[in-house]
Amino acid sequence: MMNICWIFSGVFSMRNKSALRNISWLGLLAFIMAGCAGKPILVDNGYFRGQRDALYQLVGWSFDGRVAVRRGDESWTATISWVRRLADEKIRLSGPLGQGGVAIRITRDFVAVDRGDGEIVYRDNSDAFVTDELGFYVPLRSLRYWVVGLADPDAAFEDIDNGFIQNDWTVLFRQMQQTGTGIMPRKIEVSNGNVRLKLIIDQWREYE
Repeated sequence: MMNICWIFSGVFSMRNKSALRNISWLGLLAFIMAGCAGKPILVDNGYFRGQRDALYQLVGWSFDGRVAVRRGDESWTATISWVRRLADEKIRLSGPLGQGGVAIRITRDFVAVDRGDGEIVYRDNSDAFVTDELGFYVPLRSLRYWVVGLADPDAAFEDIDNGFIQNDWTVLFRQMQQTGTGIMPRKIEVSNGNVRLKLIIDQWREYE
């Protein structure tokens, strides 16, 4: 988002009052249009897992959004970028204003975690390793399906209103949105007895 103070400082430096009025209105219009361009198109027909089986065939996708995690009395929030192309996935978590962060890469053969300290740690491909790095358990291999609105095809599940239960995790889709790929999740809540994760997806992209 453009810095508002910078806009005003540039506008008030103009000597021509007519130009000032024109630039002010153009700047305001551009600011409003920029906000509208990124506004999601929400849908009211809710979540229906049985209508989403075709999404198992997606070759690749990515999204940008925000995530909030609570575990007991501890909580944190971050922006999240997740890119998946075939068997190669990259997840980037960043703190407020881009401070701190961790980058996770998942392939068939390894998991790599980069905390930005100059050292990249490699291990076998396992949720346990990511749990050690993040400090809490998140089933990333199932989450890659859950974020798309699908159940993990390798595990049993139970349908419930607006979601399902799988591997002792309750996955609820609080809000859906229209995208170029079709109707995709916007607000997702994932929880078990210890961890609650809330995800808001601002933008979806599909890769061929």
